[in-house]
Amino acid sequence: MERRSVRRQHRPRRAAQFPKCGEHDFRVVEAALRGEISPSLLSLTHLDRLDLNHNDFEVSRIPAFLGSFPKLRYLDLSWSNFSGAIPPQLGNLSSLRYLDLRSYDLTTDGLDLLSLLSSLRYLEMSGVNLSTASHNWIHAVNRLPSLQQLYLSSGCGLTTIPASLSHVNLTALAALELRDNLFNSTFPSWLFQLPRLSYLAISNSELHGTIPAGFGNLTRLTRFDLTGNSLAGSIPADIWRLTSLTLLDLSHNLFTSRLLPQIGNMTRLSQLTLVHCSLIGSIPTEIGYLTSLTDLSLSGNSLTGQIPIEIGNLSNLTNLDLGHNLLSGFIPPEISKLSNLITFDLSSSYLEGTVSERHLANTTKLIVLCLYDNPLAMQFHHNWVPPFQLQTVKLDAIKLGLRFPRGFVPRNPSWIWICPTRASKTRCPIGSGRILLFPASWISTSPTIKSVALCPRPWRA
Repeated sequence: MERRSVRRQHRPRRAAQFPKCGEHDFRVVEAALRGEISPSLLSLTHLDRLDLNHNDFEVSRIPAFLGSFPKLRYLDLSWSNFSGAIPPQLGNLSSLRYLDLRSYDLTTDGLDLLSLLSSLRYLEMSGVNLSTASHNWIHAVNRLPSLQQLYLSSGCGLTTIPASLSHVNLTALAALELRDNLFNSTFPSWLFQLPRLSYLAISNSELHGTIPAGFGNLTRLTRFDLTGNSLAGSIPADIWRLTSLTLLDLSHNLFTSRLLPQIGNMTRLSQLTLVHCSLIGSIPTEIGYLTSLTDLSLSGNSLTGQIPIEIGNLSNLTNLDLGHNLLSGFIPPEISKLSNLITFDLSSSYLEGTVSERHLANTTKLIVLCLYDNPLAMQFHHNWVPPFQLQTVKLDAIKLGLRFPRGFVPRNPSWIWICPTRASKTRCPIGSGRILLFPASWISTSPTIKSVALCPRPWRA
């Protein structure tokens, strides 16, 4: 084998018991292996670990003789430019505990090779073409009683996932990732028989129908992602009782569901993302108990009522996105308690009243502010200097008033678009039919600005 410089592709690190590669980027790495693997490797009769990830084996096939190491416990061939069929001889590695074959150029007619790998704890085959193995993949995997982590995502092409299983043998499974497949199926209820499951991701995999009850059995679940399916009906109440969850993402589904008060039980949540999933009703005041939240994204729903003042208890928030809902009433001044806020988006709703420095006085880290398409007014003392440096500000269709604070609009932005206004009681009355020019006294700091939008748009009736 030769060595040369190649461009490696790294994938994101997962929280796993076994080591994984680093970030998903492209960079030149010196001394990567090139060519074919020599059979002289067989002379290493006591080999128990073989890691060849991120090399360049020039679209060659995985050598069948790699299945001839009876003591091998760890095998990583990921992203090394192998192609063709996975050799069934890998099924002879009866001591194997870790197997990583990630690739977009490998295929297999079936997963029967797994039947003899009874000690396997970690299996990663994301990107491998498993379309011809769709009929029996779960039955092959279900023969692995020691399996703890299973990743079959990103182009595996799996087309079936059974709604139920007569017997579930995967009682040790802690992580299951089946993203980006073509299941066209209902939510599999046999998942509720995996008591050790802590990570579950079946996003963008054409699931439909309703989610059955049964999450009460998954008391160890910490990360749960069902993004980008066609699931409908109500979000099961027992999801809100999963007190170990740190991440919940049910975005881009077809639920017609409410946020229940039981959401206050999920005190370990750091990320709650329910974007475009047809939520209705109001935001419960119990949201204020989620003091570990750093990301709260509820945009693109039909949430009504007022923003609860308890939002101000979420002092760790860096992203607050409640935009594109039907929220009404005033923006609570308790927002000013969110001193870690970086992104603040309340755009396109029915919020009213006045936004002033008391709402933003402590948001020293703010870089994105979006309040557009609301019947709001902004009123600041013209000498008030904001404590933040905005990169993006979108305030169109807001009554801006005749004075704007120093520092709110930066010096030398990438671009500022200030459109002609048209007189309207619901739009900003800062000049009719002419371009508004900022006085020089309004221009101050924040050199990091990237975009500003202050142009009015027709208000919704």
